[in-house]
Amino acid sequence: MSVEDELSAAIEGLYLAFAKYNVGHVIEGCPCCVSDQDQRGLAGPPLRALTSDDLARFAFKAMTTWGDEDDFRHFLPRIFELVSPHYPMSERLLVDEQVVFGKLNYGNWRTWPDAEQAAIRTYLLSAWQFVATRPHSADCNDWLESLTYVDPQLALEGLAVWEELTPDAATQLSQFLRYNGVGITVGSFSWGWATNHQLVANWLNESGIIDRLFKVWDTNPNHPDSDEWAAALEELSWEQSN
Repeated sequence: MSVEDELSAAIEGLYLAFAKYNVGHVIEGCPCCVSDQDQRGLAGPPLRALTSDDLARFAFKAMTTWGDEDDFRHFLPRIFELVSPHYPMSERLLVDEQVVFGKLNYGNWRTWPDAEQAAIRTYLLSAWQFVATRPHSADCNDWLESLTYVDPQLALEGLAVWEELTPDAATQLSQFLRYNGVGITVGSFSWGWATNHQLVANWLNESGIIDRLFKVWDTNPNHPDSDEWAAALEELSWEQSN
């Protein structure tokens, strides 16, 4: 099964796991923050037909000033589908991944039924594997920050996708390394609120990932992204020597 197919199957798993949650009422929200038009946008179309415009405001305000935990769980499959890296860019949810997935911790998702937790983990891992191996599909830094915040151990499991480094994965890895620069070697990233970044930094420093990136660069000199790989290697080499 391809990475795309695995992600599509994971999304279907979310719809199945959260199918019991229905919204047949007006979702209670702060009157200063939620308008009647906002409410109508959610009440009209079927769940799978809701667009990013319909859900963006709710995805941002869910459980803080609009709706409760069960309301969020009803919309969760569609919200996660719309933020997925394989979804058409023009139709994606215009809310940061950190905000969307941060709602899981806010809603105490580790207390939810096992089937729901398993569906979420499967989705997050599948989405990350897509991001980590598909150049320019999404921002590796944002996704890995979100995954580390939601489930640090799952983030470490997801990093295994870079153990067998393909040229496409090398491009995403290089962008992540260049974005964080010296943070990789000293153990701190430019992450705002993922406090478990040290786990990722340790893995990157101990996994031999730089040697694997060099091997990809050395064996694929004519690849369109070889300059990207070389720049990441050069930057890290300079930082480690200073």
